[in-house]
Amino acid sequence: MHRPRVVDFLYANVDRKLIVVSAPAGYGKTSVLTDLASQLDVPVCWYALDEYDADPRVFLGHLVAAIDARFPGFGRRMEAALDNTTDVGSNIYSLAAVLANAIYAVEDFFVVVLDDFHHLESSEPINDFLSLLLRYTDDNFHLVLASRTLPAIPDQSLMAARGQMIGLSQDELKFTPVEIQQLVLQNFDLVMPDERAVELAQHSDGWITGILLTAHQATWKELVKGVVNLPEVSGRVYDYLAEQVLSMQTDPVRHFMLEASVLDNMTPGDCDTLMDRSDSAAMLHRMAHSNVFLSHAGNQVYSFHHLYRNFLRHRLRLDDPQRYRELMVTSAQLHAARGEWQRAVAIYLELGMVGEAADTLERTGRILLDARRWDSLAQWLDALPEPVLHAHPRLLALRATLHVERGEYEPALRLFEMALDAFRQNGQTADEVDATWRLALALQRRGHNKQSLEQVRTALGLLESIPSDPVRMRLYGRLLDCQGLCNYGLGNLPDAIRDLIQAAEVFGNVGDLQSAAGAHHNLGISYRAAGNVNEAVHHYRQALSYWAQLGNPGWLANTLNSLGIVYFLQGELGEAERILTTALETADQSGLLRLQSVILASQADLQRDLGASDSALKLFSQSRMLAEQVRDEFFAIYSLCGEGETLRQMNDVAASEIKLTQAEARARKIGSGYLLGLCQFRQGALALDLADFERAQVCLLAAHEVMNSGGYTHELAQVELLLGFRSFLAGQEEDALHHLALVDSLAGQLGYDYFLSADGRQMPGLLQLGAQRLSHPRRFEQALKRMGQTRPVRQPEPAATIAADGYPLRICGLGRGRVMFGDEELLAQREQVKELFFYLLLHHPQRVRKEAVIEQFWPDWPLHKADGSLRVTLYRLRRGICPVETEAGWLSLELPPGTWYDVWEFRRLLLEADQARDDPFARAQCLQQAIDLYSGDLMEQVTAAWVAAEREALSLEYQSALLALAQLRSQLGRNELAIDLFRRVLKRQPYHEQAWQGLMSAQANNGNRAAAMESFRQLRTLLRDDLGVDPSPGTQMVYRQLLETAR
Repeated sequence: MHRPRVVDFLYANVDRKLIVVSAPAGYGKTSVLTDLASQLDVPVCWYALDEYDADPRVFLGHLVAAIDARFPGFGRRMEAALDNTTDVGSNIYSLAAVLANAIYAVEDFFVVVLDDFHHLESSEPINDFLSLLLRYTDDNFHLVLASRTLPAIPDQSLMAARGQMIGLSQDELKFTPVEIQQLVLQNFDLVMPDERAVELAQHSDGWITGILLTAHQATWKELVKGVVNLPEVSGRVYDYLAEQVLSMQTDPVRHFMLEASVLDNMTPGDCDTLMDRSDSAAMLHRMAHSNVFLSHAGNQVYSFHHLYRNFLRHRLRLDDPQRYRELMVTSAQLHAARGEWQRAVAIYLELGMVGEAADTLERTGRILLDARRWDSLAQWLDALPEPVLHAHPRLLALRATLHVERGEYEPALRLFEMALDAFRQNGQTADEVDATWRLALALQRRGHNKQSLEQVRTALGLLESIPSDPVRMRLYGRLLDCQGLCNYGLGNLPDAIRDLIQAAEVFGNVGDLQSAAGAHHNLGISYRAAGNVNEAVHHYRQALSYWAQLGNPGWLANTLNSLGIVYFLQGELGEAERILTTALETADQSGLLRLQSVILASQADLQRDLGASDSALKLFSQSRMLAEQVRDEFFAIYSLCGEGETLRQMNDVAASEIKLTQAEARARKIGSGYLLGLCQFRQGALALDLADFERAQVCLLAAHEVMNSGGYTHELAQVELLLGFRSFLAGQEEDALHHLALVDSLAGQLGYDYFLSADGRQMPGLLQLGAQRLSHPRRFEQALKRMGQTRPVRQPEPAATIAADGYPLRICGLGRGRVMFGDEELLAQREQVKELFFYLLLHHPQRVRKEAVIEQFWPDWPLHKADGSLRVTLYRLRRGICPVETEAGWLSLELPPGTWYDVWEFRRLLLEADQARDDPFARAQCLQQAIDLYSGDLMEQVTAAWVAAEREALSLEYQSALLALAQLRSQLGRNELAIDLFRRVLKRQPYHEQAWQGLMSAQANNGNRAAAMESFRQLRTLLRDDLGVDPSPGTQMVYRQLLETAR
């Protein structure tokens, strides 16, 4: 039933960011929102939740699918981001930013309804995610939550204080006496007396479900007449009423209802299997037409109303607990057979069948782990009693793996040891090897490379006793890969490369392309560290080939970034720029904002070396903002430091110092030695620019200690170079040569020395010293030679013109009515929005009262509903064309400077023509331009009264312009042109005698007096037939002159 009182309130407030509809079960929350969705003229995305949606990955996947159903293609980046995100719960900032960007790309105003949100009320990650989404999104996104409890989304009170949130509670959702009367009249064609409606409303407290159940107990006629009374709403009233409905059914139907209620969704096949019968299809069909709160969702899927289903289950559990348990076990088996492990495990846990739950998790845990359903998996594992968990050591190892993935190493190590002890006792060698590898990986990620190597060697020894098969070979590859990473961490690069080559070969042989790609990527890193950049490039490209086959844009972009950096470090800047551009485009497809931030920082470093400081500064700023958005403090600080260094090279010392000081403070706060050393290095360079040698020395030595102890060879070489420059400037040439010799040695280790040319441009004298006095000067000679060549300075791209003709916005009101931006027509499919724009434009620059707008566009609507629709339309106008100022109930357009409007231009040309009366040629030119501009009457497709007066005024102005130009053409002897213009006037105004007179004169002057006299006869016939009058004396005089001339 339509409830205007409630729906109109929601409609009027649909532009709030958050609407909460909160009331106990049975108050019609879903019905009201369904009614609202049918009334709104904006897209509504609906997501009906249940308890299985509490996993953040499941929730986000289904939320995106709900929006994608209304906006196809919407979820592409978000789906990619989810695929590339291992732990959703720990990355809500990044994912919220990705989804907010996708929402911003939707040009329309839309609403998302999350029905039955109480199922998710205890999920902190989901509540936090929605809070971030509401904070990040534009005004086109609006969220409606229907819940039995008040949602726990953070910042609700702040949103309410800002007017961004409203709510409906039980008090507003209660059925009033009038609404009860309307329901009875609409559904049962019965008139309920006022006093009876008041009585029902009071007794039921407006609880519509109680009233509906009462009608099952008796007939509606008896309820209306008052023969049957509704119990007071207290205690177990619902159970009492539901019991009455159940008791009215036959024994077979009652038996079927009770047993089938264990299924959330019922199909004939599931019911037959569940109850060992063959007539479920007929029974469900009969029940669906018996008004027992059973709905048919299509495809032979039925479901009870959730309240009634819960009642039936409770009744079955009380009456026959053994049968209830048997049926629930069978339903769990049905779910498991379909791969619905979550539902199966939940049922086993509800029944206290923890052994069966553990067995199910043992069979499916790896599947759920690979699907990254970590939150659900951790929740179920933690729900198992400790003795049960210890009896299933695979589950111990599984829980430990979840801890590792979330960086929780202490509990992970403890559980791994417990699992390994059990595997050894049970002789489960394969499981022991797998768990040992996972333990080794945890230790390696924590930086405990030596302990990790010990575990790898233990696992390799155990592996020899396991028969060879693809699973064993894949595990062998994983152990080699882990061993390679450990050796890399320990600085044993030859061993690391050997292990990773073997691992890549094993992975390739067993067809594990993802692991093979990872091994080749790590080989690229290892070879670069070993100074063999050619081999690094080879393995990066091999990794790219695998990532492309797998269709994984995130990893593809990551490897492209690494490859681009290698080319950059070698000085192949053009190739580096091309690869990094591709990397950013690919990262954009992945939806991973953190990765985009990393690549933007790489591009910024490159642009700075290309001499494009403005571009570099912009890219560093973009990288920092993205990093801050996803709370990646490392790259936020890296980019902030990059901004400081770029500003230094631009000679903006004050701004540079501010940025570098901020970056250093933030680096100290997070305890990053590398970032702190980088900031100190850049501050040392700034101090040298200011000739503050003492401060430069302090900063550079501090940076040197960090880079040396951390093994950051590239940065260490740069610091040594700057220390040498400091000594050179201080006149300490021997000390400078000492530093240059160290730079030469470090460049040899790196396998490249382009940084000498890039950094050396600010210190050519130092490099000349090295070329002249070092015993091995070749590297510095080559750097000077490269520096002598033309520096590859980026040319700024030409500024894009905002429209083909130089106007940011072109408004064409004459004719069909269009608003153009360049070649794009704005709001082509939004006629009402476009009409509102032209209505406000008609009054521009004056303001219009909001009430006047509502009267013109929604005259028959309730005020609250019309107000809501106006706000939606104003949003679309703002998003689609230009801002609209709304102040104190007044509306006005805020057109961008330089806006071109054909009506304004038309009238400007007419004014110029009027001012050029002494120059017939200039006047004719202005009139012709104005006429050419008039492509039709104002907003031809609009029939509303508000446009009529202006349309008529412009039409008359156009008609006058035609007449004036025709007369000018005639005076100037251009009779053929004049004749055409006079006819155009007459086409619009057939009785215009001045135009007839001009036409007759032009025809005669053109040598066609017969045509002129025929025109007079046409006019005379027209006037006599239509108006019953003769032509005016003036027209008749022209005709007589024609006759006299003819004689």
